[in-house]
Amino acid sequence: MEEQQRIDLTYITERIITIFCPPGCPEKIYQQNLQEIILMLQSKHGHHYMLVNLSQKNKTVTQMNHKVLDTGWVDLLAPGLDQIFSACTTMNNWLQTHAKHVLVLHCRVNDTDSSAHTGMFSVSFKPINR
Repeated sequence: MEEQQRIDLTYITERIITIFCPPGCPEKIYQQNLQEIILMLQSKHGHHYMLVNLSQKNKTVTQMNHKVLDTGWVDLLAPGLDQIFSACTTMNNWLQTHAKHVLVLHCRVNDTDSSAHTGMFSVSFKPINR
């Protein structure tokens, strides 16, 4: 029997979360897992979270969330510096506008990409102490 794949959710800090979908995860399981995560985020954070899609544009992600930054970055290719700066600026502004705001970094390709993007964001701006 094949082990069911699940989306991995990790709190990097109290205000920065990553969600990663393993490669080869069937679309149906991905959507079910994502719906469970969205319900958890809504119950824990209300409307104080923004989902940042660090992968290619995804209708499922956009339809399930009230606040999405859909970068449209092509999987397995590095985005341009202007795109990185724009995304980091938007994320930083989101965190600074309210002490309860949370970022959820979504990556469908691999966890190395989401780790790299988390690191990129964390060194781009001064820490937010709220």
